[in-house]
Amino acid sequence: MLKNLKIGPRLSFGFGVIMVFMVIVGGFSIAMINSLNDNVDKIVNDRFPKTVQANEMVSNMNIIARALRNIVIDDSKASVEAEVKRIAESRKIVGDNLDKLKLSIKSEKGKAILAKIDAIRPTYIKQTESYMELVKAGKASQAKSILLTDIRASQRTYMEAVGELIKLQTDLTNEAGKEAAAAARRSLIIICSLVVIALLLGAVLGVLITRSIT
Repeated sequence: MLKNLKIGPRLSFGFGVIMVFMVIVGGFSIAMINSLNDNVDKIVNDRFPKTVQANEMVSNMNIIARALRNIVIDDSKASVEAEVKRIAESRKIVGDNLDKLKLSIKSEKGKAILAKIDAIRPTYIKQTESYMELVKAGKASQAKSILLTDIRASQRTYMEAVGELIKLQTDLTNEAGKEAAAAARRSLIIICSLVVIALLLGAVLGVLITRSIT
């Protein structure tokens, strides 16, 4: 076929084929990079922030737990006021993070865990408020009883629910990381294969065109 063409068209044909393969390799590379960017974006801007927010909830729940304990250990007015302030601040942080998670979590499993948290949180808050009122009223023994029974039980359930959420988000983050790594490996293999094919095809065309001319 090449012998029937003039030298110019022969060279144009050869370069054209190479250019087509270059476009294919370039297009595929761009598509793979976009796919990797999507996975990285999912990890950085979705999965990981949710894990951070859930962990911040746990951190502030622990602050509340320590403050509740400190109130009954040192029931002086100044100490109680300071700890009550800490509780209010940490409770707000917990609530803000919970609101953010409700807006961003779309999976059914995630929503089910959030429903658990919503079910126990009001009970826990109500119990802690009753406990602090008892401390302020000088009823330390009753306050201790509530702290060691009702509050401890609801706090455990509350923490376990948030722990489930952290595990879910951690698993999803790891899954997205594995997907990104697998996509990177596939992309590398396919791009290298296309480059090798382009090189071989270029070499074959070069030999054929050269022989057809000489």
